[in-house]
Amino acid sequence: MQVNTTTLLSESIAAIEKVLEHHDRAIVAIDGRCAAGKTTLARELEEYFLCNTIHMDEFFLRPQQRTAERLAQPGGNIDHERFLTDVLLMLKKGLPFAYRPFDCHTMSLQKGISLIPTNLTIVE
Repeated sequence: MQVNTTTLLSESIAAIEKVLEHHDRAIVAIDGRCAAGKTTLARELEEYFLCNTIHMDEFFLRPQQRTAERLAQPGGNIDHERFLTDVLLMLKKGLPFAYRPFDCHTMSLQKGISLIPTNLTIVE
């Protein structure tokens, strides 16, 4: 099924604005298949709302975490524990924080990315 990206963007903006009318802060998750346009939508929303975007690719499992059991689970290639402690719990506090993204090319954590929380955070 072909999706009209202009319609998707405008519907997403309207839905987010509605949420922000009733809440001081919000986290919006964008999910989908590879090459579905998640990053493009996240970038457009980030530009419109002047918010932060956090990419789940930065939370892939490190080599020592990759077990057959873990990888057999849906979404098992993501370090959910690190995402919870390094990002979600920090967003909840509403204070500046930093997290270290995982780099698939070097298979290691990189230098920290510092964020000052905004009223909206996009997780892609």
